[in-house]
Amino acid sequence: MSTLRVHLWKEWRENRATIVGLFLVMPLVIGGVAFFWPRGFQGDVFCHGVVVLMVVAAALITVGGELLSAERRDGRLGWIERLPGGLAAAFRAKLLFFALTIFVGVLYGLVLATLILHGAEAPNYLRLLSVDGLLACGILGLLVLWTFSVSAWTPRGVMAILFATVLLALLLGPATMLWWSGYDAPVWELAVLLALHLVVALVAARVAFVNGGRFGQSLLRAAGRGLAVAAICLIPTSSWAGYRLHERGIVTPGSPDFALWNILVTDDGSV
Repeated sequence: MSTLRVHLWKEWRENRATIVGLFLVMPLVIGGVAFFWPRGFQGDVFCHGVVVLMVVAAALITVGGELLSAERRDGRLGWIERLPGGLAAAFRAKLLFFALTIFVGVLYGLVLATLILHGAEAPNYLRLLSVDGLLACGILGLLVLWTFSVSAWTPRGVMAILFATVLLALLLGPATMLWWSGYDAPVWELAVLLALHLVVALVAARVAFVNGGRFGQSLLRAAGRGLAVAAICLIPTSSWAGYRLHERGIVTPGSPDFALWNILVTDDGSV
């Protein structure tokens, strides 16, 4: 049996009771919440998205946010390090198990939304293919992956979500300021920005868990390694946002996209 399969079996054995519990409890929770929703609101894609978010959030708190943190909290890092493949093999298995858990959680959330809100009109999921819809899904995906990454240096899954939210807000701060200034970013720029944060989140998770977990290193050392990698995002993001803000302050009348929206002529004839 391969090392990956052994680690995957270990993760399933340790989390199967929690996963089965979620499958049994979430219909009751979502059904109770949906009972108070207005009838017309239930057919909106946003309502179905809230159901999916509830399932994914529960999976993050109870399973996803615990995959990395539980090993350090229970003092098993040294034991895993001595296994074939060491911490690196364990990390690959945990990442795969995490991805499968979130994927199944999203599908289960969609199934629950369809069954519990069966009396409502089916929402138009094609709205998610718009730029705003894809951007919202991308940001939520970043939050999910950064929660997994931050859990490598936090003791609990709930804390991982909180710290990941704060960290992601800081990392996306320059882009948010640019958006507030009225800049309409092209799709390719948003795609590059999201891809950069996804890659850095994966690297930060591996560095914090594998490199920061060797030889009995402390939680603070692991956090320092992960945050150092996360800080890499600030360099290109801040540079890109600063350049675009500077570019917006330059007026070029000969530019193809130059236009005058309002013209004010004073009494003396000046414009």
